[in-house]
Order: sequence, then structure tokens, then C-alpha cells
Amino acid sequence: RIVDEADLLKVLSDGVVNVQGELTQGTGSIVDSVGLILTSQHVIERSKELRVQFDGSKKVAAKLVVDDPDLDLAVLWVDPSTCPSCKALAIVEPKSGSDSVLDGARVFTISSPLAQDKTLTKGTLRNTGNGISPDFKIARIDAGAPVFNTVGEMIGLLKFVDQNGSRPGASGVIRVQDSQVLLAKARQIIKEATAFPSAEMLP
Repeated sequence: RIVDEADLLKVLSDGVVNVQGELTQGTGSIVDSVGLILTSQHVIERSKELRVQFDGSKKVAAKLVVDDPDLDLAVLWVDPSTCPSCKALAIVEPKSGSDSVLDGARVFTISSPLAQDKTLTKGTLRNTGNGISPDFKIARIDAGAPVFNTVGEMIGLLKFVDQNGSRPGASGVIRVQDSQVLLAKARQIIKEATAFPSAEMLP
């Protein structure tokens, strides 16, 4: 069980990246050692060029493997050799018949703002009847950020939706188990892929 914020960042931040589309940016989670990154679909929608920034000095092009606008989830693919220190985050394995995202659960999240240090936020989850929401504010850059339980397992992703730019977005948590079908599809696609992500570093 990890409780110190400095330890949390040290242990888990290498699995958190900044995701950049042509219109906006957000946070992504490395969920597979082959270079699969899970993020919010609206961060990368309508973008022909996608980039992933691991830290202040490492940025590479990313390929969109598969997405699901209804779930607001997307899976990107990068060359894992471009960031040897990066590692996949551990995803919670819910027990049969139980929910890994519980009302009142203590959680924390790590976001990756562009050209800034990664930030950690602690809080609790609330079941509002319309979904699960954290008790802390979510900014646009937090979209796609991993939500962890108290032992450092990823249980979900933060969701931030800008409603036509006229008012603050509706925020919440997407359960990580909702991504499993999409991730399985992504793994199958890259197994059969003939074009691979570029390993060339971007400025």
C-alpha cells in the first residue's frame, strides 16, 4: 500500500503520458508493454496527427489503433523502444460480481500537462446516480488521466466533456473494465499490423 505522494509519483508516473491531438491535449495511460496507450476519445477526435510526450525531452508520433466515441475511449500505439524507462500500469482485476469503482472509495490520479511536471491529486469517489464522479475538480488536461486505488492499481480514467464551449464540462470516471473489449481488439489489430509507429523523436 502506497500512501506518500512522492512515492506515488515516483512509482507510477512513468506510465502516464501527455497525449496531443491537433485540436486539444489530454493525459494517457500506458496499459501494455507493446506500447498501447489508453486515453479519452474526444482528446484525439478529428486529428490526423497524434503525438505522445513521455517527459520534457521525449515526444513521438502515435498511431490510433481503435476508438469508441460512445465510451469516450481510444487506444493509441507508440514504439515502446522510444522510452525505455516507461512501464505499463497495473490494471485492477475486479472480483466476480463486484465493482472496482465504489462510492466513497479513496483514490488518486496523475495528470501530465504539456511542458509541466506530472501532478498528483487525491480524493474520493461519489456515486451521483448518473455515474461516478470524483470530489475534486477536473480540468481539460485531466481527460484520460488514470484513476488509481490505494494500492496503485488503475481502476478508471477521468472524463471531461466540454459541452459546446458554453459551460463547464461534465466530468466523471470511466471504469477501466469498460475498456477491456476495446483493448482486446487493439491487441489483435497490432498483431496483424504491417505498419508500425515511428521511433523518430519529434522536436
